[in-house]
Amino acid sequence: MKKTLITHNSVFHADEVMATAILSCLYDRSNVTILRTNKVDKYVNDENTIIYDIGFGKYDHHQKGGNGVRKNGVPYAACGLIWNDFGKDLIAKTASNMGIELTYEEVNKIFGIIDTLIIQGIDANDNGYRAKNYVKPEVNHYNISNIVFSLNAISYDGGVTSSQQDFNFISAVDICSKILIANIRKYADTVAAEKHLQKLIDSREHKRILVLDKYVPWIKYVVENNDDIWYVVFPSARNAGEYNMQTVQISVDSFDQRHPVPKEWWGGNTDTLPEITGVQGATFCHQSNGFLTAARGLEDMMKLASLAVEEKVHV
Repeated sequence: MKKTLITHNSVFHADEVMATAILSCLYDRSNVTILRTNKVDKYVNDENTIIYDIGFGKYDHHQKGGNGVRKNGVPYAACGLIWNDFGKDLIAKTASNMGIELTYEEVNKIFGIIDTLIIQGIDANDNGYRAKNYVKPEVNHYNISNIVFSLNAISYDGGVTSSQQDFNFISAVDICSKILIANIRKYADTVAAEKHLQKLIDSREHKRILVLDKYVPWIKYVVENNDDIWYVVFPSARNAGEYNMQTVQISVDSFDQRHPVPKEWWGGNTDTLPEITGVQGATFCHQSNGFLTAARGLEDMMKLASLAVEEKVHV
């Protein structure tokens, strides 16, 4: 389905740029015509045209009283208004392209994450809000709104050059599209990983040991959703056939572990660790706190894990 996207010309901001990115990604760039103008009368009633951030209508916030405020007090700009109506469809489409079918609840979860992570900040900036109360206020926090605005073709002697502006606008849309899709993919992948992890957790043979058939980001999910697991075993990405075992920390932000491996293992290598542990395939244990251990195969890795479970903590 061909779509015409219309927003204002001249100087551009992250608000309408990210809105354009959302729509371009949803409908595919090849099916989209982007028109930057202030003359929109003939397009107002065209069902295949979406008009935004141009001074009126459903997807604008410049009218008296604005166009809605989030529960947390952040007012909507065109970006957030477009995200509200089209964001969930884009999330479902992006995940489907990855081979991931999301539930309604999962789409809503990712929708909220992206709104908090990306969209709200753009809306706030466009409505004149500025981040406050930084721990170090002298540090400049360069954000998406700053990046997009820096791409405007404005010179001190020539003002705004229309042709260059249009080119730069599309460049900004491309940047925002990559940021947007990368984050949607990240959190769609996280949802899929969490479902896979839960299946492995439910079917595990050892109460204290979780074995992954492939590496997936597990730390946050295991730490926050299962109190019993002490060690996670997974194939090494560095050495084919080798397995790693990582200790589960007591919280996502802590280096303290639920059950450290024996201190005698720390700093062990292929020369010393087999003698210390009695496991011939043992190859490595991290020297700082033993949070990562390695072995040449799954069988030897499980032997190490079982020894670690049985060991009393004496760190």
